[in-house]
Amino acid sequence: MSNKEKTNKKVPILRLTRIIATPTYQLAKLIMPMYGPKGKKGYGKPRLLALYAGKTALKNAPWSEITEITRLAKDDIGLEDILDESTVRKFMSKLSIKIVNTFIALTLAVVGLKHITIAVDSTGFTLHGPSHYFLSRAKKRESFMKLHVTMDADSKLILVSIATTDGAHNDKVFREQIVKLLKALKDLLGFDIAFVLADAMYDSEENIRLVWNDLRALPLINIARRGGAIRNALRLLVRRLVEANKHIYDRRWLLEAAFKTIKRFFGCEVRSLSGRMANIETAFKAVCHNLYRLCLYFGLL
Repeated sequence: MSNKEKTNKKVPILRLTRIIATPTYQLAKLIMPMYGPKGKKGYGKPRLLALYAGKTALKNAPWSEITEITRLAKDDIGLEDILDESTVRKFMSKLSIKIVNTFIALTLAVVGLKHITIAVDSTGFTLHGPSHYFLSRAKKRESFMKLHVTMDADSKLILVSIATTDGAHNDKVFREQIVKLLKALKDLLGFDIAFVLADAMYDSEENIRLVWNDLRALPLINIARRGGAIRNALRLLVRRLVEANKHIYDRRWLLEAAFKTIKRFFGCEVRSLSGRMANIETAFKAVCHNLYRLCLYFGLL
């Protein structure tokens, strides 16, 4: 490949980096103060968050690329000086993980959801560390981070994003965290959930009741046979619902397509070494995905 072809291949990625950083800065100004309580010191929190979003959009580039990202986006976010990577790294290490779902709720408010069908699932991101060859020789299992999301099947916007280690079970995360966040989002933004689409990993009587009672939605959950006939009346009813609404349940695969988009644009691995930063890095991929969908919605890409 010639140098000219290599340069042309990088242009769309650099354009995406700039386009993602700009709305991040504009929206971040609505949910976080520009400066801390000590006065107008530093570069401004929304600008630092925008640079981190640009880093994620650049195929989850290493921290050393922050300087180049600053040169690329500084005019769009009102930044005069060129930042060092340690400034953004220090800011992100102190950022609360709650800001991720707050930012996601802000992107949902831009579109204005009304009656939606949501899909629930999780995907994995490998941790940046020893190679697969080294781990296989050492007879060690390759660890990864899990991203649990719920997505609107129509707008393809993510509603909830939760990052965990690979040991967290989908069923438990849905029951203890996702349902509560979805209920809070419903009350905040005023939308209705018609259907909840999920695979057999979420098959339990408790989850079915939570979807029906707390979310006021019809649960279209793939019921697992588990080595015998389904005798529970509630699970049997849900199985009949899935069979009757198969054309709706098949839309669950839109979430699998969204996972491919996230990994293609924002990287399929997590570079952070600490557990807290790994959680933020994993969950922030969902924020960048929503910003990407908004850019498509408003014709910016």
